[in-house]
Amino acid sequence: FNAEYEDESYISQFLASMTYRKAGYPCFETEFARLYLNGEYLGLYLRVENMDEQFLERNSLVPIGNLYKATVDDACLSVYDNIDSLWEKKSNENLPWDDLYALRDSLFLVKDEDYYMFAKRTFDYEKMVKAIALNMLLANGSTYYHNYYMYHDLQNDKWIYLPWDMYKTFFK
Repeated sequence: FNAEYEDESYISQFLASMTYRKAGYPCFETEFARLYLNGEYLGLYLRVENMDEQFLERNSLVPIGNLYKATVDDACLSVYDNIDSLWEKKSNENLPWDDLYALRDSLFLVKDEDYYMFAKRTFDYEKMVKAIALNMLLANGSTYYHNYYMYHDLQNDKWIYLPWDMYKTFFK
């Protein structure tokens, strides 16, 4: 449950996640909840779906893929990222993180003129373009440097960005 206290409208994250889903993009579900403790009303909260195997299955993503969360500021897949301290692995925790390291390194090494083909080969390209467009539309002020997930579909060897913590959307 999120208190949404930084969003005076209490609706930004709800609308942002709904917009992603309506656009056919995999995104967490949300719903409003009145929270009570021992009969005492504590306020209006937003219940936010966990990003886990059930989320992956619900969004037709293969649950055996690797799901990583960018948890700390500066987790932007830069060559300077210390992956061990900026990222958390949320699935297949017992397997190596080699794929995330390889993604970070290849993003640094790809030449500008080769980026388009690299992106088509490395990412689910349609989803990547749609996510960038949605983040621009929603004015998502809290993304690409933390509070997002990267999912590696191991069957198709494609990466997918997954939004998270979108309470700073629709900001002026």
